[in-house]
Amino acid sequence: MRPMRYNPASFAHGDLAACREIIAAHPFGTLITSRGAEPLVTHCPMVWVQDEHDPASAWIDGHIARPNTHHEHFDGGPALACFVGAHSYVSPTWYSERKNVPTWNYIAVHVTGTIERVDELPARDAVLKRLIGHMEPSYIEHWQGLPEDYQQRMLGGIVGFRLRVQRVEGKFKLSQNRQPADRDGVLAAMDRHAEQGDGDARELAAWMRRLSG
Repeated sequence: MRPMRYNPASFAHGDLAACREIIAAHPFGTLITSRGAEPLVTHCPMVWVQDEHDPASAWIDGHIARPNTHHEHFDGGPALACFVGAHSYVSPTWYSERKNVPTWNYIAVHVTGTIERVDELPARDAVLKRLIGHMEPSYIEHWQGLPEDYQQRMLGGIVGFRLRVQRVEGKFKLSQNRQPADRDGVLAAMDRHAEQGDGDARELAAWMRRLSG
């Protein structure tokens, strides 16, 4: 898989910890592989897993429904997992100069690597528990208390996958290419929207402050 096609230096963010934070906060991503010229795309929840014995090794865990034939292509080939964080429209009226046009601020993280199928029952159960552990840890006990035959049927309906991480790219487009007065105007607008309950604006404002500090 190719790198992110357009990621100017002002927006490129190579901080792995920050990228992992986005993946954790926005786990519902887009999984892309290809068979020849045809892209294959599935939207699904995924989690970052760090190898406890090798700090340089990590992977993305996830699963899809067994009827989704995408899993037939989980054969060690290249794959891309895309995670989109907070995003928001940016009005030109927030800038100091009148002659400007609208744009969009956003955060995105791309993880590329090779993908393999996880279909052994204990491994599928482990993938499921990792996802539950990330999304709703208290549900693990509930899951383990369900009848064994029910668990087996549910696990039979999914196929797991493991994307071995080779490259992580972050794009944090947060008005870094604008003059300070324009950035201040965008930040003030994001704060106003956040006060009205806009969660994306709140997250973008927080990241703008973090990256400017």
